[in-house]
Amino acid sequence: MSHRVLVAEDDATTRYLIGQYCKDEPYELIFASDGVEAIRLVKESLFDIVVTDVRLPGVSGETLLSFVHETRPEVPVIVITGFGSIDGAVRFLQRGAFDYIAKPFTGKVFTHRLSLASRNLDLTNEIDRLRRMRNSSGLSQIQTSDPTVVQLLSRLPSIAKTDASVVFTGESGTGKELFSRAVHELSPREAKRFVSVSCAALPETLIESELFGHVRGAFTDAHTDRPGLIEEAEGGTLFLDEVGELPITVQAKLLRFLQEHEFKPVGSNEIKYSNARIVSATHRNLAQEVTNGGFREDLYYRLNVVPIHIPPLRERVGDIPLLANHFLLRFAKEFNKGVSSFSADVLDRMAVQRWPGNVRELMNRIQRMVLIADDNSITLETWDRSAPDSDSVEDERPELGFTETKRRIIAEFEGSYVRHCLSASQGNVALAARIAQIDRKNFWTLMRHHDVDAAEFKTPSS
Repeated sequence: MSHRVLVAEDDATTRYLIGQYCKDEPYELIFASDGVEAIRLVKESLFDIVVTDVRLPGVSGETLLSFVHETRPEVPVIVITGFGSIDGAVRFLQRGAFDYIAKPFTGKVFTHRLSLASRNLDLTNEIDRLRRMRNSSGLSQIQTSDPTVVQLLSRLPSIAKTDASVVFTGESGTGKELFSRAVHELSPREAKRFVSVSCAALPETLIESELFGHVRGAFTDAHTDRPGLIEEAEGGTLFLDEVGELPITVQAKLLRFLQEHEFKPVGSNEIKYSNARIVSATHRNLAQEVTNGGFREDLYYRLNVVPIHIPPLRERVGDIPLLANHFLLRFAKEFNKGVSSFSADVLDRMAVQRWPGNVRELMNRIQRMVLIADDNSITLETWDRSAPDSDSVEDERPELGFTETKRRIIAEFEGSYVRHCLSASQGNVALAARIAQIDRKNFWTLMRHHDVDAAEFKTPSS
């Protein structure tokens, strides 16, 4: 992409050399021989980058920098300084300059600094574009300023327009389902349902029935015909989380569906059709699973048409403050707490934390900190108290005695487990009860006891 560059330089020889340095580069250069002319050009025309000498006739380079910074703050300014004037260069950087070049300079140095400014400008523009897009799409929940993830996000709209199968890979907790929802909501299918299922959360005996449905009498508890998730996702998107956990027998039926868009419910000879798009995710190395015999090679190639890897949080440390503040505002509002900031030492701790659970772990840690915070700011004391090993029953309730402690541990487990099953079943109570392997009435009793509403876990129809 070509960028328009204003070069304010009073020395004719330097202007000539800069022109020669850039003759084969993707820049349109406009020269000004003094500061007054440079300011006039900035007022009259749009520039992507400004390069200015410090010493200019009429108006100084420092004044030009201030003018650009006030009127066009998004435009990077590179300052040319005299040799050895490092103190002056630092002063310009503090006043908002993007970079500086010390005279005399070579063509390689000049074009390199210009290239850095260009890449920074392109990245900033891309982030702005994605932020504008997020206001009306599934990208709204993805918080990032990391160049790798920004580039990944920029690919999603074009990928979403197709019906190609997409596999998101990455460690647990990196946000693979969020990216999958974004693909759905950016696609022509966004008016239809996004149906999500965790292949790891379903027993092997149930997963085929959940995906393809069953007819009455197909197995002991099959009292009525029931459509599967593929049928429910007709015209929309079916998200298969942890697709690497699918049993080999089910993999064969999924392959047939991907090839022909047809399937048979369990216990039926009737062929049905669905136009659902399959988007999947896994933390496993599927290619290695193919080699080990745990995953069908033909299915691997059918699913892996568009592979997208989401990097772990430790490889995008710059996203931690952005994500942390996003979750802080979210949970402060949810819990009606007046917490609004982190202390500097807490941000430092977050930056060096390994976060093996990635974004999900960061979110859970901040949720705990907001809940226990006693002030408007998250302090180091709150950080220490929120550590997973410090909020255990043993640390918090040693005075309660064995019986009461046991009762509370069981109550906490039950509530958490009920929510986990409902989350895995997208709010389907019958399926959640089967996942838990308990009677549906008993599951309802647990829900009422722990004040859990199944509607909270349902994916709303678009």
